[in-house]
Amino acid sequence: MLIGAQLFSVRNYLTDRKGIEEAFRRTRELGYRCVQYSGAPGGAFDPSFLSEMIAKYHLPVTLTHIPYQRLTEDLDGVIRDHLAIGCPHIGLGMMPREAMADRASLDAFVSEMRDLTERIEDAGCHFYYHNHNVEFAKVDGVRVFDYLLESLPKLNFTLDLHWLQRGGVSVLEYIEKCKGRIRCVHLKDFRVEWFDEKFAPVGEGNLNWGEILPALERNGTEYAFVEQDDAPDYGDPFDQMKISIDHLRAWGYAK
Repeated sequence: MLIGAQLFSVRNYLTDRKGIEEAFRRTRELGYRCVQYSGAPGGAFDPSFLSEMIAKYHLPVTLTHIPYQRLTEDLDGVIRDHLAIGCPHIGLGMMPREAMADRASLDAFVSEMRDLTERIEDAGCHFYYHNHNVEFAKVDGVRVFDYLLESLPKLNFTLDLHWLQRGGVSVLEYIEKCKGRIRCVHLKDFRVEWFDEKFAPVGEGNLNWGEILPALERNGTEYAFVEQDDAPDYGDPFDQMKISIDHLRAWGYAK
């Protein structure tokens, strides 16, 4: 299981080429082995420039998040860009809010996702849906995440462990439920500050990593991306990313 970095955590560096290169350099220096490219303005990326960064810093992009509108309007272009950088895993960060308005809206979204998944698979890539806590709400009596899991057998999931915890479900149970469909996951801790639920570097919160990390490996995880949504709020976000990989290194999961 390779430990990677979700570049959304350092998104304030992704506004121009100079910042993107610094993000790749510093991420590699911390010891991360791959990255998810996400957090650039508009979700766009330049395949030629990213290929340069990948080669220069020996840091492959192994997952992305692509805006839903671009997936539905320019999927051929999305696939072409991913193949150009050697990234077979195409991700969607979240469904449109209106997809959860009622069961009919949810069914329409599922139908669209089925088409996208089929086309992406036919091109030799794989489609991933990233969860927050909202997918554990029920729409007309149906838990949204479970409905996606059951209705779309070819869809993969970027399980976000923090948002599982915040969604009120068992992290370990959902790792097992998604066996074979979670090659990519987000490692993100969960802490409590008075009555508020907060993000935290891996190892600085309440998640049981001693059970979670082996469960991920047993259930097919290949790329585990450290992410901390609020890392830029602490000054230099790379300081937060260092805390996470230092814990993972101490536990034997990073070199």
